[in-house]
Amino acid sequence: MTALWIVLGVLAALVALSLIPLRVRAEYGQELRVWLCILCFRLKLLPRKEKPKKPKKEKPKKEKKEDKPKEEKPKPKLKPSTLLDYARLGLELLGSLRRKICIYELTLHAAFGGADEAEAALNYGRAWAAIGAVTPLLERTFRIKKRDLAAQFEPQRRKIALTARAEAGITLAQILALALHALRGWLKTRKNDKTEEVAQKHDKSDQ
Repeated sequence: MTALWIVLGVLAALVALSLIPLRVRAEYGQELRVWLCILCFRLKLLPRKEKPKKPKKEKPKKEKKEDKPKEEKPKPKLKPSTLLDYARLGLELLGSLRRKICIYELTLHAAFGGADEAEAALNYGRAWAAIGAVTPLLERTFRIKKRDLAAQFEPQRRKIALTARAEAGITLAQILALALHALRGWLKTRKNDKTEEVAQKHDKSDQ
């Protein structure tokens, strides 16, 4: 009975872990900063710390031997039907990934200004027109919980300033489901290719 409870506890822990969202948070101001967030833990991905370069040790020169020409093996060519299957599988995975990813925050602020106020005002109007066109597309494509896209006109500003924040997440279970779907599709395509090759060899032998 104790062993059963241990197994059930392990399974419950695995299910709980698979439901934990893996989040990626990115911020852009003066530079791009990216973190991988798991629960309350953060792992900084960008910018990376520069490691001190170690002095290279000079290796003793070796006498070059005459290289023998290597026989190049012909690379297997992918059939058009195989390429089509892979393309179809890739589109399916992208569609599934799009539906599974949740965008918790999407913030983009653009401040326009410059010496030429007329040009800055024109860019400001274009930015709002782009925001109006892109927003419905984003909402149809992704699940966005918090969205803040805006443009500002600041005559005293000399350069365009962009500030952005984004945070997106997906659970480990969803990642595993996508990986299994990709593996299943790849194995199916490989099986179909081998079946076609065997059928072609059999037809040639009959001739």
